Amino acid sequence: MRYLAGLAALTLALGAPGARAADLAILVANEDYRAVRDADTGTDLRRLRAALESEDFEVETLRDATASRMQAWFFERRTKMEEADRLIVLIAGHVVTNGRDSWLLGTDAGRVSVFDAGAEGLPLSVLDPFLAAKPGSAMLVVASPGSQDTGAMLELGYLPPRDVAQGVTVLAGPGPDLTDLLVGEIVGSGVPVGRALAARVDGGVVGYGFLPMMVGFLPQSAEDRRAAEAAAWATAEAEGSEAGYEAYLARFPRGAHADTAEAQLRELRLSPEARAAADEKALNLDRDTRREMQRILTLLGYEPRGIDGIFGRGTRAALEDWQADEGLEATGYLTGNQVALLRELGGARQAALEEEAERRRAEEERADNAYWQETGQGAAEAGLRDYLARYPDGLHSVEARAGLKAIEAERQATAAAGDREDWEAAQSEDSVAGYEAYLAAHPDGAFAREAAARIATLRDEEGRQDEFDAARAEEARILANPVTRLLVERRLQQLKLDPGPADGQFDDDTRRAIRNYQRARGLPVTGFVSQKTLVRLLAG
Repeated sequence: MRYLAGLAALTLALGAPGARAADLAILVANEDYRAVRDADTGTDLRRLRAALESEDFEVETLRDATASRMQAWFFERRTKMEEADRLIVLIAGHVVTNGRDSWLLGTDAGRVSVFDAGAEGLPLSVLDPFLAAKPGSAMLVVASPGSQDTGAMLELGYLPPRDVAQGVTVLAGPGPDLTDLLVGEIVGSGVPVGRALAARVDGGVVGYGFLPMMVGFLPQSAEDRRAAEAAAWATAEAEGSEAGYEAYLARFPRGAHADTAEAQLRELRLSPEARAAADEKALNLDRDTRREMQRILTLLGYEPRGIDGIFGRGTRAALEDWQADEGLEATGYLTGNQVALLRELGGARQAALEEEAERRRAEEERADNAYWQETGQGAAEAGLRDYLARYPDGLHSVEARAGLKAIEAERQATAAAGDREDWEAAQSEDSVAGYEAYLAAHPDGAFAREAAARIATLRDEEGRQDEFDAARAEEARILANPVTRLLVERRLQQLKLDPGPADGQFDDDTRRAIRNYQRARGLPVTGFVSQKTLVRLLAG
């Protein structure tokens, strides 16, 4: 006995190319059974055939066939079913199901069970590949009287697959109702299947799968077909939804707008995050632009955890926070408008910060000059030390240190040999313990003031050692590129902070310039370039 379980695969392997049939209707009705009660389906095949042929369908009819005959007959028509533009298959007779598959019993079947239904009938699942290949243009109609006794683990009637293939219309119910629905509305008048079902009050016919409300399955002419496609596309565009484009493609899979509909579906099916990511990718942001965005985020107070041109978790989180604060959709991905907005906000923020820094610098300079005058403008050692204690990087700090150096040189020349030797040893060690040892030996020595001042400086540095170590490590990380070090020095030169030559070597002058820059902008004053310092420098 032949089976159709491998029918779809055999189609590809054995089917020879032939003339393409525009539309095909297959009508199979088994009513005259030999061993069981006849199946009075009430399906009017003549009426159906006439209606379908009037719509230019090629109609193939098989009546009262055994299981083996049905299987062979369908196998012979596999190429026609595959090549048809539109396909309608009507199955009428005793149909049984085991809850997973359904069979049309052959006329030679007796009282069957779940164990022999496959041998006694045509499994309707073999039709699925042919129907599924024509979304929007395929229909399965099943008419069963529901009066035949069933065997073990079988039930009467047709059970559609759990998920009807996309675009396939399935109708099941009494034969007379199905005939009236097909001939009077769906075929004869082109009424959309979903609308035709909704208008029926008796509820005898049940529909599954693709049940369109706007487009008919069978337009009555080529002109109607074009009008139907135009209406379907207009509806899809107006809705702009997945359902709308799917409905158009299901009805017109090769329509004039099919490529556009598929492209729109691909975009709509993206998750919001994926769509946002795709939009950002389309901007083709280069590495420098990405660094610019990270610098601006930092400037605005959103930490991207690095300015490396790589949008990792830190940058995405910073973008989400910024977008939320701006009342934008917080996707973590940029749009072209948001790039422009960030630049605008970054420029405004930088201008405000620089204006504030200029006010602070001017106030600092006034205070610096006033204190220099108050301490005697370098006339005495005590004044010089007081000035440097308050303004170690002040406007007159170089002059003050030069004055102290001259005083120290003069003292060294006149100091006693033992005092001078102990002082030189303390300077060589340059530690709190070394200077304290000197003071213990020479409490009134020539260099006692210098020793006390140096002890105060070293103790202040010791208290901030962890801060300086962290700042040094951060600078080493973010200024690993020598070009960036040159950019820092040139920017400090532009600001007239006297960092020395732009050679990539950060000497005492460079450190002093960095400290003055940080002090004027309210940044932690370490003399090392932090990420925030770099952002402010390069943003300017």
